[in-house]
Amino acid sequence: MGGHFYLPFQQAALNLAPRLTLVVKAAADPLLTAQPLRQVIAGIRPDVPVTRFRTVDEVFSDSVSTPRSTMWLLFSFAALALLLSSVGIYAVVAYTVAQRKREIGIRMALGARAHDILRGILSRSLIVTSVGLGMGLAGALAATRVLRSLLFQITATDTVTFVAMPVILLAVSLIATYVPARRAARVDPAITVRYE
Repeated sequence: MGGHFYLPFQQAALNLAPRLTLVVKAAADPLLTAQPLRQVIAGIRPDVPVTRFRTVDEVFSDSVSTPRSTMWLLFSFAALALLLSSVGIYAVVAYTVAQRKREIGIRMALGARAHDILRGILSRSLIVTSVGLGMGLAGALAATRVLRSLLFQITATDTVTFVAMPVILLAVSLIATYVPARRAARVDPAITVRYE
């Protein structure tokens, strides 16, 4: 961020388009004071044009609009990444379960219950997801230096974010894994063993 310096108005007048900013604290609605201020300024210096009135909230909003847009864009990409990752997890687990269909059928024929099959598939998925979450958290902590300049009124290592997001990702992973795991647990061992 660049530095700021202030010049007396007489020196600033050397520029091609000198501007003067007047800050006024108003007890009532600031925009209602616009017309009386124009009249006062015209009474003092009729040759000075008054071009624009803005509230402090508008100035603040303008100053954070670019970082806010950037954060909304990052949020959209993150939501899309969450959707794609859940579809990817579902596809990988469904493919893995389809490849292990015969093995699952044999296990069930030997006495494994549907609950055991479901628990085994979910636990494997949980291990893989936990490793991925650990790597993702390490990457997120490394990226906080870059994101620090885009954040307002929140720290780059916000505790809520670093706790809530892994929980959400873990829940998405378990939900995406549950559907194919449940389908595998309902497999008929006689049909599966006879299939190949």
